[in-house]
Amino acid sequence: MLKSIILFFEKIFEWHLYFLGCLVFLLLYLQIVIVPIFFMGVLGSIAYLHFDHFTASSLIVGCLLLGLLVGLYWAERTRRGLGIITFHAYLLSTPEIDGHGTHLRSEIKKQHNKKAA
Repeated sequence: MLKSIILFFEKIFEWHLYFLGCLVFLLLYLQIVIVPIFFMGVLGSIAYLHFDHFTASSLIVGCLLLGLLVGLYWAERTRRGLGIITFHAYLLSTPEIDGHGTHLRSEIKKQHNKKAA
């Protein structure tokens, strides 16, 4: 009886950790997708300075859709190549300050070459 209760709570914690891991992965994936959408939206919003409302709105929507396509392509390419977690870890790391920047870059290149092969 006690063992089944312990197993039940272990499963709850396992599913909780699995859910949190998926949530973190999804948020990191969305960060990669949102960056091109944001920059294309800013670029499209410049159209309000030069065109009438309808044309500018159409240009903004077009720029946002183009940003979405670029973001999805970039995120999928990153996910398949280097990996979402590794990509964000590389962006957040400071290898030059830690003193082993070339070592980290060579390890990432090795991982990328293994996945590509």
